Amino acid sequence: MADTLSAVDYVVFALMLLFSSVIGIYYGYKGKQTTTKEYLTASGSMHWMPISISLLASFLSAIALMGIPSEIYTYGIQYLITYLSFVAMLLLSAMIYAPIFYQTKVTSANEYLEKRFSRGVRLVGCALFILQYILYLAVVIFAPSLALQAVAGVPMAASIISTGAVCTFYTTLGGMRAVVWTDVFQAFVMILGLVVIIAIGTNDVGGIGKVIDLADKGERLTLFDFNPDPTVRNTFWTLVVGGTFSLIPNWTTSQVVVQRFLSASSLKSVKKAIYINVIFLFIFVVACCFAGLVMYAVYADCDLRTVKEIKSNDQVIPYFVVHKLSHLTGVPGLYTACLFSGALSTASSGLNSLTAVTVEDIVKPRYPDMSASKMMLVSKLIACAFGIAVIACSFLASVAGTLVLQLAYSITGIIGAPNFGMFTLGMFSTRAHSKGALVGVFTGIAMTTWISLGGIMYPGDKAPAPLKVNDCSAVGFFNTSLLKNVGINGTVIYNYKPHDVPLAKLYSLSYLWYGAVGALCTIVIGWLVSVATNSSDQHKKVDESLLFDYKSKIQRILPARWTKFRLKQDIATDASTYELKHYADVADAQKMELQRNDVMVFENQSAQ
Repeated sequence: MADTLSAVDYVVFALMLLFSSVIGIYYGYKGKQTTTKEYLTASGSMHWMPISISLLASFLSAIALMGIPSEIYTYGIQYLITYLSFVAMLLLSAMIYAPIFYQTKVTSANEYLEKRFSRGVRLVGCALFILQYILYLAVVIFAPSLALQAVAGVPMAASIISTGAVCTFYTTLGGMRAVVWTDVFQAFVMILGLVVIIAIGTNDVGGIGKVIDLADKGERLTLFDFNPDPTVRNTFWTLVVGGTFSLIPNWTTSQVVVQRFLSASSLKSVKKAIYINVIFLFIFVVACCFAGLVMYAVYADCDLRTVKEIKSNDQVIPYFVVHKLSHLTGVPGLYTACLFSGALSTASSGLNSLTAVTVEDIVKPRYPDMSASKMMLVSKLIACAFGIAVIACSFLASVAGTLVLQLAYSITGIIGAPNFGMFTLGMFSTRAHSKGALVGVFTGIAMTTWISLGGIMYPGDKAPAPLKVNDCSAVGFFNTSLLKNVGINGTVIYNYKPHDVPLAKLYSLSYLWYGAVGALCTIVIGWLVSVATNSSDQHKKVDESLLFDYKSKIQRILPARWTKFRLKQDIATDASTYELKHYADVADAQKMELQRNDVMVFENQSAQ
């Protein structure tokens, strides 16, 4: 069995990087990049279809390509329920957040925070986004590099530098148009690679029926678990409610998605781009989940992690590709291209967005008179600098190891969700002000950080579905009786000792609930502080374009008779207001008449 990639595989991988670079060169030299608006938002002229695919590719990183199959392989098909949270997230994005951002015509999402709250709140939002995405992108590039080094012997430094450099190159050169069109190309590569692996793996097992049968025997087909305990890793409530809060920041108020809103030619195009992802995400999630079932079926009788063939279940698919498909020339290279396409699409979108918030939130306000040509040059230098920073942080992630990887899964909940809560507070409450927003967001960050650190020190019960090592001869392991924690029938025994710590139950909270804790804590605390304290901007009239008009939305979904009753109330209220205004106008007229009479009397007396 080969444990390295062949020359053909490297060529296939290199062609993907080359084509991505060519797209960047094309839009860098052929595009009309004379302003930062064109460079960062494509001047709002793009068709909804490439934007929709770009949205999909931006959030389908290599972590998702490895992590979702790993979740299914380890715990079962429950993760498929997360699709319901995707639907909820997309509906909320299209109905609430996209219209507000599109109408306000902001280039940086944080411009909204300044218009709604203050300059200080805008800078806090900028700092939080930069911190979140530098950490996240570092792990996005590091994760596939670690997997390929572990199972295929590919040097990690070569993977990190090549992908990071190519991503930085075409993002810096081509701007938003290059990012969107490379996302389209890379999404195609991702889906193609995933389909090929599923097809070959299914055939290797003996067909779809055999995959389902083995998954059923391995207790991997339990879909619904309505246990209300939030410490259980995958339940219906955790995956749907907690999953929605974990996903929604990236699809509503993140700079990555806001730039795509503004790149569209109309609000109608934005909504089309969002709604079509209901179909795209279903295809992708189902494909990743089935890939996980196929991997379980292939290794149903030999858990690779137990026999130490891999260090993490995230490496199951890379291991399968390298050790079982190396005889199929080019297939391992195609999967490598698929994996790093996920990394490139997410990283390029993140770099472009990091550049946008830095230019719009920091550079332009400080240097308002800078010429367009100089601002373009500064924007490209900033994009390049962020690319170098992400590559450097990826190497730091490799030193820190799994601790950073664990943190990456919770990074949205720790930083992104409180930031999302700050935007939501501003959109839904007229009483919220800057002091409340700042107290709320820092409280939300403190709470989620505390819980996540506690979860690392005192992890909860993450018991996997049954694992077996009945037959590991295919990987060269014959005497499984020498392994620890293995029963007589070859079943892996999972032992968990509850922690004797007063707050252990809180620390055991499923990672998918971090987003709910961060967002709700920010919104509730922010609103209470706003109501309880006085502020110079507390009574300032809020521009209606910055608020979500939930009253009209609610009236649209109410029964007709309720709407008619409400309409009558509104008419009566308007009539009363008109009547009062009429009396006030009459009183003013009478007062003016008396004043006029007094003036005439005074003039007559003066004349006499």
